[in-house]
Formats: sequence, C-alpha cells, structure tokens
Amino acid sequence: MPESVLTSLTEEIYRLLPKGLVVNFELPKNQEAILAIPVFRLAKEEGIGLDEAAHKISNLLSGVKNVEFEVAGGFVNVRLTEELYNKALFEAGQSDFGQTEIGRSKTIVIDYSSPNIAKPMSVGHLRSTVIGDALKRLYLSQGYRVVGINFLGDWGTQFGKLLVAYKDKFGDFEPRAITLDELLELYVDFHSQAERNQSLEDEARRLFARLDSGDQEVKILWQHLVDISKKELSRIYTSLGILDFELMDGESNHLAQAESIIELAKARGISTESEGALIVDLPELGTPLLLKKKDGATLYASRDLAAIKERVGKYNPEKIIYVVANEQSLHFQQLFSVAGQLGLAPNTELIHAKFGLISLPEGKMSTRQGRVVFLEDVIEEVIEKAGKIVKDKNPEFSDGQIGKIAQKVGVGALKFYDLANNRLHDIVFNWEKMLALNGQAAPYLQYSYTRAESILSKAADFEPGSDLNLKPYRDQIKMLAKLPLVIGSALEKNSPHLLAQYLFGIAGEFHAFYEKYPVLKAEADRPERLLIVKAFANVLKNGLDLLGIEVSERM
Repeated sequence: MPESVLTSLTEEIYRLLPKGLVVNFELPKNQEAILAIPVFRLAKEEGIGLDEAAHKISNLLSGVKNVEFEVAGGFVNVRLTEELYNKALFEAGQSDFGQTEIGRSKTIVIDYSSPNIAKPMSVGHLRSTVIGDALKRLYLSQGYRVVGINFLGDWGTQFGKLLVAYKDKFGDFEPRAITLDELLELYVDFHSQAERNQSLEDEARRLFARLDSGDQEVKILWQHLVDISKKELSRIYTSLGILDFELMDGESNHLAQAESIIELAKARGISTESEGALIVDLPELGTPLLLKKKDGATLYASRDLAAIKERVGKYNPEKIIYVVANEQSLHFQQLFSVAGQLGLAPNTELIHAKFGLISLPEGKMSTRQGRVVFLEDVIEEVIEKAGKIVKDKNPEFSDGQIGKIAQKVGVGALKFYDLANNRLHDIVFNWEKMLALNGQAAPYLQYSYTRAESILSKAADFEPGSDLNLKPYRDQIKMLAKLPLVIGSALEKNSPHLLAQYLFGIAGEFHAFYEKYPVLKAEADRPERLLIVKAFANVLKNGLDLLGIEVSERM
C-alpha cells in the first residue's frame, strides 16, 4: 500500500536534513501550513539565531516538490500545493487509510491483561486489557507481526490461601463445580479469618509448598480452578471485543526455566545470598531483586526472567511491551536491569508501558477487602444504560436492533473512557462522562460516524471529477490527512490516547463542517463536500477500529 502524502513528506524531509538533527514536527498555528518544523534546538546547538536556523532548514529542503516553505519566527511552515491537497483528500477516503507496511518482517510481543486466576476480573483489569489490545491493533495496522500474550498469575502463595479456604468450606480438595464469584468469597473470607488467626497464614504456606512440590491431590484441584478461570476470561474478552491472544501463558509454565535462570545468575556471579535467600544487588535502584526465597521457592521475578528468555528465543522480537500498572515500576526496572546483566535480550527493547489506576469515587479498589467492582457487571450495566439511550432516541427500533446497537455503544463507551485518558494518569470511574452523547466519549464519535454515513446514503451517486475547488476546505483536509502521523506518534510513545484525542477533534470538526457547509443542498461545491464527508466517516471508522471500538450505520 502506498504511503500517505504526509508520511512521504515527513520521510523526505528527514532524509534531507543533516544526520543527528532531531526535528519534532508540530501542529502549525499558521492556517495555511500543514506542518511546522521548530528550529529552536538547531539554533541552540549551533549557536545561531532562530531566523538563521530557520533559513538553513528551508534551504536544505528547497528541492522537495509540491510544497512551499515559509520562515516564521522559530519555525519553518510547510504548505501543500493544490495537487497534494487533492491527493490527501482522496487518500483519507480510502478504506486502508492509515495502514502501512513499515513493520513488515518485524515482531512485537505485547504482554497485557494478565489477571490472576480464580478471581473474577474487576474493572481494575480493564486498563491493561484495552490498552494492550489497542496497541496490538495499532502495530498490526503498520504491518508488524504481533504476539499478544496473556501471562496469567496462576502461581504463588495466594493459592495456598485459597486451598485453605476451600478445604475449610468443603472438607477436602475434591474438584467441584464452582464459580469465580464463589472463589473470590473464599479468598476474602480467608483474609478475614487470618486477621484473627495468624496460624492460617502458616497453613497456606504449607499447602502451597505441597502444590509447588507436585502433590497430585492439590495440583488436580489447582488445574481445575485454572480451567474454570480461562473459560470465564475468554467469555469476558469476547464481550469486550478483544482480539484473540496468540498465547495464553502462565507463571506455572516457567518454573523449570526459572531454576535455570537462577543457575545462570550464579554462574555469571551477579547473585548473592542474603539471609538464606538469593538476590541480585541493584545499588543503582536502591533495592535488590529477589530471585529465590529462603525456602527454595522461585518468585515471579525469576519466572518473568525465564519468560523473557523464552520469548526472545521463540519470536526474536524487536520489542517486548509490558502493559502493567504504575505500581510495578520498580519491579520492571529491576527486571530489565537483571535481564541486561544476564544477556537475555541483547537485540530486543524491553518496555514497561505503565498506566495509572482506575478507581471508584470513594477510593482504590482491593480484592482482599472485598470492595471491588466486577468487570462483567460493569459491561452489563453500561450496555443496559446504552440501550435506554438508544431506545429513547429511536423508539421505532426493534428490541433486536436496540440490543445490537447498545452492545456497540456500551462497550465502545467503556473502552474509549479508558483509552481517551493518558495511560500514565489515574482515572475515576464515572458513568455520566462515559456515556455522554455530546462530550469526549465514544457515543459522540459513533454518532458522528452514523451522521456522516446518513448524509452519504441520501446523496445520489456522484463522480467528483478532477476539477475540484478544495481551497475553502483546506483546514478539514489538513486535519484528516494527519491520521497516519497520529498513528505513528501513538506507536512511538505506546500511547493510544493520542489517537483517541485526535478522533475526538475529528468528530468536533465534522459537526462544525456540516453545520457551516450544507452538503445535500449544496450545488457548486456538492462533490467536494461529499468527498470530505466520506473522508470524515472513513477516518472515524478506521481510527475507532484501531481502538477496538465498533461503529454502527444506525444509532
């Protein structure tokens, strides 16, 4: 697929500029320009004035065809010719607009969602799941091979606690038909009792030691709970429209490899014993990484290191991206440092795409305290609320029509509410903002698409021809043409919110456009306006699809 006008233009500009010169392309304040190249850094590095630096860049780029350059203060503004405006508009209306093959032959591994088993997913799991899914879609759109891995928390002392509570309730370890809600009740009940009876913690450690040593009685029950959890997780992912994972992995699959990592750390001389445990001292971080407990059990750090080794060996990825909360920042700093010392990923970039927490208005959620909002309940409620909105606006729709549209609107609202926020920020759960029809919410964007499609469906077939007058609509074309650059920026920073914010701006611009410029009643400029409406609809659809949000022809 050919590169877009702006992608080709920015790449040509980079080729002509001196090597090592870093240029950030900014959105221009100049209404006639489509890009603005800041020259502040060049002026500072070479000790010259802004005007001289701007003219230097302008002269270097003088050979670029179909564009004009204007020096304005600390910027070089880039203007397109009429020919390129025409091309940019037609591109924006193509179904594959925004897609490239830049990642061909490269592999990206994304580790995301990764809940603990034997518990229902809470709304707190939403962020990792939808951010990871959006990143996967973005990388796929650029031609990368993407391996999505759901690294389940299926091992650790918490399962000893669950086994204690299970036996206390049922009297044995016989596998039974049991729901994740019931398992959560057992988990919460254990902590409630353990506060009064500390011996339960010791019993939990003993039972986990039995599991860790391969005791068949407890291992069969553990596997039964894992299978129940995977089935329930798959159902939730389907309801959210999450792409299939290439690998549903678990910490338990890396126990043997974790032991080999520990032996490698010993052989490299980077580990030391501390009070019977094995650690890697990391003075630059102020906290050592614990590889093995004094009782001989491995930890999730050593299992994470084993997973890195396996992923690099199996996939040879350019990057491994971990979509995990801010709270784990230290763990990943430690993990990446030790992985580097062990030479586990010499040609792979390890990235922690961290994110803030999502919380209830009254504060942080905690499974241990039992104060948690289940993700499944949230999905059901947001679809129900969306259904009421759809029915109120379209009383003539059948229940079946309302149900299909409510699914798209409700799930889209839930996902966009998360993705529209910078992933680094904490967010507070809010129904009203999530489902707003006239605010920064998915229903507003979905309605914008539906409105554009409605206009197009009412227009007779038309052939725009080559003699188009696009000058009055350059602002709209410039905005539409930037989709590929926004996708590139979102991938560079692993931040889907950049795309979400851009789409919100596109929706607002579309509404302003058709209010200012009548389309169906237009005469002289009707073909041009229909082309612009088509481009708006296409950019909204393509962009929302990259965020995992469906659109609807009717709403």
